[in-house]
Amino acid sequence: MLRKPRHFGDTIGVARRGDQAHGSGRRSGTTDHLRAGDRRSRPGPAAAARAVGHGRVGGPRGSVSGTPEERIRRVIDTARAQVGRGYSYSWGAGGYGGPSYGISSPSPDGHYDHDVLGFDGAGLTLYAFWTGAGIDIGVHPEAQYRHGSARRVPYDQRKPGDLVFWEDAPSPPTHVALYTGGDRIIEAAPPRDADSVRVSRIEGPHGSPVPTVVRFIE
Repeated sequence: MLRKPRHFGDTIGVARRGDQAHGSGRRSGTTDHLRAGDRRSRPGPAAAARAVGHGRVGGPRGSVSGTPEERIRRVIDTARAQVGRGYSYSWGAGGYGGPSYGISSPSPDGHYDHDVLGFDGAGLTLYAFWTGAGIDIGVHPEAQYRHGSARRVPYDQRKPGDLVFWEDAPSPPTHVALYTGGDRIIEAAPPRDADSVRVSRIEGPHGSPVPTVVRFIE
């Protein structure tokens, strides 16, 4: 069952895989300063929306075979393959099966993304790990940060394939991205346009990340 976010930066509840699910949003310079200029993706036809689905859509599990290095490379390649394809940031969108339309609840910054095709931050990382390495990392930033099968590592020991998080303290993590090395990340983040899924610098408009990263593969 979903619940309405209580304030800007809250995540939203999820019932089960494939249903409407959590999104990742956060209060940041990007959202605050560019909200008025955000551009929605043009809604797709109704038939396309029915075919793709909304929220954390299901999809086939990827291979769990290979060395840790090979699995990390597949995760990064899966995320990188979404860059430049015109997907927008969309609250609650993206999941096990890839891009989807957003959910009916408003995002923390007041957008209704039900007809916007793309990913939010946690949807992109979920898809990358599920497809690239067969790992279910959870459907929202807090679940990914506190996942029992992962190890939390000091930020200064980060490696490619780690997840980097941001938070609005004292709230739990509200945004997540995939670290690729060289202080670069792959993320889905506002503004809502064709370049929402992008390669960014880790010290970007979101401010300083949480001082620990999360490692699923080693």
